Amino acid sequence: TYAARLADGSALTPLVHVWVCAPTSNDHEQVWREFLSATVDLPRKAFESKGAERLILFGGARNDREAIHIEFKSAWRPESLVGVGLDFLYCTEWALFQQEADENLDDRLASPERLGVRILNGTPTLRPSARYRREFRAAASGDPRYLFTNLPSWANTRLGNAELETLLKIK
Repeated sequence: TYAARLADGSALTPLVHVWVCAPTSNDHEQVWREFLSATVDLPRKAFESKGAERLILFGGARNDREAIHIEFKSAWRPESLVGVGLDFLYCTEWALFQQEADENLDDRLASPERLGVRILNGTPTLRPSARYRREFRAAASGDPRYLFTNLPSWANTRLGNAELETLLKIK
């Protein structure tokens, strides 16, 4: 996406826009540290401000248009999840997001010229909503708007045999 837009002279600002969202402050801080570690060898600039972290890849300034902007957002404040169109939305522990956060995030993915792809992960539990199961099935069937990075339910060491049997029966 980035290379193609750069080569085509795209007018999008930034060329690629990504949000990384987590349901709690602890999850938010952990995923920020993971992204810092994973991008250490890339040309980047990290802006760290409690609750407003941002990585600029292949650029150096907050307003660098020809870059990949990765902003870290907290879903525990759903009212802050507004304002821009996104190419990618990475939600960690998505099963724990509040409905209002999900609704605000849906609007970010409907922007013209942006890819609007949702990348979701989370520990499988008995709790996921019908929406979670529906979107997981859409990803499994090849819908390009979704990518799940979940482990299978049997990998959740907190679930016993009875809970796994219940999960098998959920449609």
